[in-house]
Amino acid sequence: MSYNAIFEIGPIHQTLGASRKLRDYAGGSFLFSYLMGVMAKEVLELEGITSLADILNNVDDLIKEPFLKGDPLFNKIIDPSQSAVKTGTIPDRIYCTLSNEAIKTQIKNKFKQKLRDLFHECLNSDEITPELNTLAESQLSDYFRFFSVWAEAEDDDVHRLDGAAGTRGGIYEFENCYDGMNTTKSKNDKCSLCGDRKKVISLPKALRKDRAEHLCAVCLLKRRFLYKHQQLVAGAKFPSTTDIAAVITKKI
Repeated sequence: MSYNAIFEIGPIHQTLGASRKLRDYAGGSFLFSYLMGVMAKEVLELEGITSLADILNNVDDLIKEPFLKGDPLFNKIIDPSQSAVKTGTIPDRIYCTLSNEAIKTQIKNKFKQKLRDLFHECLNSDEITPELNTLAESQLSDYFRFFSVWAEAEDDDVHRLDGAAGTRGGIYEFENCYDGMNTTKSKNDKCSLCGDRKKVISLPKALRKDRAEHLCAVCLLKRRFLYKHQQLVAGAKFPSTTDIAAVITKKI
């Protein structure tokens, strides 16, 4: 049996809103685009399409929107030898026609694993501790949303499926949270960017007056994502807001 399915990722506005540097905005935006591209590749592989040639030949048959064949970021994801991209080009929602309903559960596990892998790639070796891993995994799992809505292919009412995705997008799923995730009342233990979650790491002298900046797992991931994955984005530079404001003066 064939199914029409919509996969969606989030929350985008909330993530970008909790930013202090241009690197936070750029990293958060690109992170969602990259993750959606990786999940599109995982969907194809779970459908049995694994080789590069098969992916290129079948991607537009299974993923109806967006058109990923020839997309620079998707090409980079399926073939790392491709040139680095300039920006994220994959949106937060993909429309698919699939035959394997088991993908619904499998893809969520793939997403959680990819988040964990990306977060650990953003850490320095001396920053990794068992407590940090437990806390970070809880924060990432309960913050990021990746969900899908399905309908039998005979029901070709795309608008109804799209409406179901919109309704589903307003529902949050919470797992058993790690006890230490949000229990602190001290501002020194809260994330400096979002103010919602407990810090997992402190960056010394990152703020004025040599104050440390505290980051939760979510904010640390978007802060360091592009820095740790420079092979993905060509010439990524992030001047400070002060530098941007002073551009005219500097030219004079």
